Formats: sequence, structure tokens, C-alpha cells
Amino acid sequence: MNPIRLLFFRLRSLILTPAFLVLLVALPVLALLIPAVVSYDTGVDDTVAAGYIITDTDDEPLEPDEYKEDIQALTAILDHGDPDSLFSFKGFDDMNEVRAGVASGDLECAYVIPEDLFERMRAGDKKNLIPVLTSPKSSMNALVNETVYAAIFDCLSGPIFLDYLKDRSALADMIPDLISEEEILEEQASHQQDGSTFSFQYENTPRAHAVSRNAVLLSPLKGLLAVLILLSGFTGALTYYNAAEHPIYAKFSVRVVMILAPMILCSLLAYLCIIFIPGLSSGNLLSELCRLLIYQLICLIFLMLITTIIKGRSVIYAFMPVYLLSCLIFSPVFIDLGQFMPLMRSLKWVFVSSFYLM
Repeated sequence: MNPIRLLFFRLRSLILTPAFLVLLVALPVLALLIPAVVSYDTGVDDTVAAGYIITDTDDEPLEPDEYKEDIQALTAILDHGDPDSLFSFKGFDDMNEVRAGVASGDLECAYVIPEDLFERMRAGDKKNLIPVLTSPKSSMNALVNETVYAAIFDCLSGPIFLDYLKDRSALADMIPDLISEEEILEEQASHQQDGSTFSFQYENTPRAHAVSRNAVLLSPLKGLLAVLILLSGFTGALTYYNAAEHPIYAKFSVRVVMILAPMILCSLLAYLCIIFIPGLSSGNLLSELCRLLIYQLICLIFLMLITTIIKGRSVIYAFMPVYLLSCLIFSPVFIDLGQFMPLMRSLKWVFVSSFYLM
């Protein structure tokens, strides 16, 4: 019998089979329902909260309208800083609220900023100026510190630069006759912001590794699709055992067609899921299609070897659930055990679903 013609008839037979027809409908419906069920709302605030409070020389909290001009500039940077920052800052005017927020863990940490901070720093006092209250659960206090230091630098660099030019530079006698203080500060600010002095480029920032709820929900889906394709191949192998009882069907080409036909349909439906479920595709649909085709070939070779080695249908019935369950456990469908157990880095390649997820 012509293998191509046999493949056509086998595909038509599968499409008309009720159980397979349910599967044909279920996967596209899944592709349409998951985007609706999984929320992709990015408006949720996922930043790490930190607090600050401004105190006077007697360590008494100040109201915002009592802040000095330079302190107002600092709080403005903290309150309305980089929108892509991992941290958000909230100002307080009650020390008890600050302590309660830190103790409960609602705040990663809190900063007690003196109102004369900039005067003391310009005078050369640089140590132990800002007490920090830290949550017992804090693990990112050092990173928050760097954000606060950067905000202080933004406010202080201009005045310090101006002090240097006025008091210790060769241009001291020319200020303000040659250039005014306002022009100096404007020039300094423009160079500070355009990156011509120095700048930082961050890679692998904490936010880059943040795990969203969407990622958690969708992460095992590709692995489940890979196991489903393998399962369809096993059903094709079992169908071959039934057909092979008749001598005319006990041929190599028939076995290939019987195993391959259900995998083609499942792979097609898996590809539709990858296309229509946001976040499931790596971005290049052509490469996703190539990966599916290569994975089908690997599954076909594996099942051809299994059906060659195992002659009895009852043994396949026993082997199939054990192997598929092992794929779910030992290949990186839900978790990559190779990250924790060195032995699993090699053992996972015994399970063919790992080849699609690599």
C-alpha cells in the first residue's frame, strides 16, 4: 500500500474518531481561553516599597511644607524617580508609622533623613548621617541604599561642583563675572543627564529576573504539549499492534504511518496553541515550527525503536504510563531537577520531551 495514501486515510480516520475529535476541539479552545483566564494586567504595582521621614535637628518629624529647598528636591526624586525602578518610596511624617511599616515587612527599609543633610555633607561630614530602619525579612536593603545614594548625588553634585569652582579652582576669581552660578549649575545638570560625564548600564537587574504570575501559569504548558504529542505517538503505536495482527499490515511503512499520523495532528494543534496563547512563543514562529518538526522526528525514532524491541502489546500498555509520568517528573516540564541534582542533567535526556524543551 502506498504510504502517502495510507497516511491520508489514517489522518481522515483520526479526524472522524470521536475521542480525537474532542481533542481537536479542546486544544484550540484552550488556546482561546487561556489569554482570557490569565490576567496580563501590568498595572499592578510590583515594586519593593521603602519609606523615608524627614526630621529636624532635634530628631522630630517635619511636615512636607517645612522641608528645605534641597530636601524638597531629594524627596521629589525619591517620590517620582525612574518609573522602571524596582523600588518605590513613600514619605512619612509619623515615626510610629515608619516603625510599624518596617516591623510588619510592608516596608523593606526606611530612612530617617535629617533636614540639614546637605549642609553637613557640603561641610565634609559624610558618615552615619542617615539612620536606616531595616525589616527583619529584608534581603534587598543594600540595593535600596544605592538608589538613595544616587538620589542624593543628583541633588548634591551640582552644589559641590559649584563650591569647588568658587573656592578651589583656577576660575574662582572669574565667578560670577565670567559666568554666573546659575549658568554653572545648568551646564553641570545638562552634562550629568546626557551621560557625557559618566553613566551606568545595568544588565541582569533584579526586575529582569522577576517572576510574574503569568510566567508561572504558562511555564509548564509547552512541556505538557510535548508530552501530549508523545502520548499521541504511543496511541499510534498501540493502533499498529492491532493492525499488525493482519500480515498485510505488519510492515515498516505501516508502522511509521500509524505512529506519525496522530503526532502530526497533535503537533498542528500544539502549534496553534503556541501562536494564539500570548507568552508561549519565543517570538519566532518559524523556529517554533522547526522545533516541532524535529521533535516529531525524535519521537518517531524513539517509538520505532520501542516497537521494535517490545513485541507484546500488553508490555507497551504497561510501559507507556510509566514513561509518560517519568517525562512529567524528570524532564523540565514543571521544574528542571538538573539545577539541583547533577545526576539529572544527564538522566533527563532519557526522556524525549526534554529535547523539545532544551
